[in-house]
Amino acid sequence: MFDQYEPGCAGPTRQTSWRFLIRSVSMLPAVVLVVPLAFSAPALAAPTQAPPVETSPVLRAGAVTCTAGGYVLGLHDLEPAKHSFGADLWLWAQCDSDVVRPLAATEFINGRDVKITQAATVPRAGKFWSYEKVSGTFEYDWQMANFPYDRQELVLEAEYVADIVANFQFVPDLGGTRVDPDVRAEGWKVGQMEMTAPIHTYPTTFGDPLLQQTRESEYSRLEFRIPLQRDSTFTFMKLTAGVYSAVAMVILSFFLDSRQTSLMSARMSMIVGSLFAVLVNLRATEGVLGRAEGLTLVDRIHLLALLVVFLSGVCGILSRWLVERDARVVPSWFDRRAAVVLAFVFLASNAWLVLNAQANG
Repeated sequence: MFDQYEPGCAGPTRQTSWRFLIRSVSMLPAVVLVVPLAFSAPALAAPTQAPPVETSPVLRAGAVTCTAGGYVLGLHDLEPAKHSFGADLWLWAQCDSDVVRPLAATEFINGRDVKITQAATVPRAGKFWSYEKVSGTFEYDWQMANFPYDRQELVLEAEYVADIVANFQFVPDLGGTRVDPDVRAEGWKVGQMEMTAPIHTYPTTFGDPLLQQTRESEYSRLEFRIPLQRDSTFTFMKLTAGVYSAVAMVILSFFLDSRQTSLMSARMSMIVGSLFAVLVNLRATEGVLGRAEGLTLVDRIHLLALLVVFLSGVCGILSRWLVERDARVVPSWFDRRAAVVLAFVFLASNAWLVLNAQANG
């Protein structure tokens, strides 16, 4: 129909058709951005509560019991990319006799590189007091989905490996167990440490002939949980500054007149350059946050930016196509409206993602 257009014949009708087409297409970016976004993140909801932990386990009859506790001296090397953190602490135990040396047979289950120093056992006030200083790196699965509004709970797990819980069991010493008030973790608020003495069940007897009837074995553990709340968004700003700049450059490219070949070439170059910038920036975030199974807030912002860049390229091609179809068409009318729509939808979607992360952090 457009190929048969003749000046002075159906000008108003042709102009109306073009405007309707341009107006319809300029709204396409909003639809393409919003619809997938609705399914990309969970709705705003309160954080799920962890199940209660047994702080006072039932003592087994006949088992030797020793009270045990810990005092955290420092936290360091908090590295989500390596799925680990570093900690220094004093560990102690009090027993009624020296038949059992609990700390000598206690191992940190989630320890990677643990060093024990200044270990000793001395009689005090009718009891046998054992203590040691522990320094090392411990495994931890960082939950980075809501970074930088995330909360973490660092865990130190120690297990008495010399005998089953029927013969030996820890009792938590809550009186002196805590984090030193001077402990600082850059970018984090350190909460009050919680200690439990759970019983861990293995679906094996490890060859113990006394447990052949049960086909499982239970061992006493100590668990120290240290809550952390991030109180700085500086790292987030550094990780997303590049992607926000790339989107800004893409939006500015809409103001280059696609009727001029040189400017159209520059426009597409800006879009392609922004595409690579977003991809490189996304790759760089993995070195800081590590690889997560799901999508983090930073991942979603980058994917949103990639979609904006792609739609900008589509709009640029369409703008040039409109010029090729009819030289009298002014593409700036379409370009500027598409730029406004893309910018608004990106900002609104970005705000929604951030609010969602805050609500679930």
